[in-house]
Amino acid sequence: MQAKKEKILIFNSDDFGHSHPFNMGVYKGIKAGVIATSCVLANMEGYSEATSLISDLKNVKFGIHLNLIEGKSVTEGKFLVDSKNYFNLGYIDILKKSNDIDFLNSVEFEFRAQIERILSDFEINHINSHVHTHSIPNIFKIVCKLADEYKIPYIRTQFEKPYIVKNLKKNLNLKYPINLIKRGLLNYFTAQNKKYLPKNFLTNDYLLGVTYTGFMDKNTVLEGLKAIDNGVVELLIHPAYYENEILKPYNFNEYKITEDETILDEIKALGFKLSDCSIQEKEAGEYGKNFK
Repeated sequence: MQAKKEKILIFNSDDFGHSHPFNMGVYKGIKAGVIATSCVLANMEGYSEATSLISDLKNVKFGIHLNLIEGKSVTEGKFLVDSKNYFNLGYIDILKKSNDIDFLNSVEFEFRAQIERILSDFEINHINSHVHTHSIPNIFKIVCKLADEYKIPYIRTQFEKPYIVKNLKKNLNLKYPINLIKRGLLNYFTAQNKKYLPKNFLTNDYLLGVTYTGFMDKNTVLEGLKAIDNGVVELLIHPAYYENEILKPYNFNEYKITEDETILDEIKALGFKLSDCSIQEKEAGEYGKNFK
């Protein structure tokens, strides 16, 4: 009889270094003991503040959130920016250009500069990207190459299991069908990309946070986790803390997940072991080829 395979959750936050509200959201979530790890934007206005906060976050390993979508280029990258050096391409634009060798060379040059900026301040434990641009296969190959070169041991992949939250407000929102299309595309790309992973590199089996992007809350997290039978799940939130809650953007709702004193106990009650992107083979059990 085959042994029951483990379920492991990496409670991750993106967008550390984006701006002060995101920095505070991530910082407070880590201090509360809920967020296990986070990834940092090297090119955004909040980067310097994020690096100063990291010095107070002992025993937490951080990753890089590679960015081609928002803010200024680190390299004044050709093919990537407008006349003021701001990134001006969306995901679909990048996908369309992803077979052009000159464009890909510019992407690699920019990613390398972002990695080296962060390495000058702290060690990089894992690698992923803003708006999942590294899911695009030719860009994923570049990220694998750089991860191997810079000895970054964990690369995020984006396969998300289908699940439905019983909430009409969420499911009837116009963003929901767009999220479903996005999930389908990311799942398709992930199936291709896993074969490009460097040998012995770590990755997640599942991602949680695509289907209900913009609607993540405690209930959505728990319902998504119920769909997982085994494997490593990376939970993706974008928490931002605002002292003035009048507007209450969805990023603040994601921050409130980290304020819930029962969230980790409820996750454990679903059978999950909590970890971070430093998960080792001996912790992972026998479930995934990427951990053997």
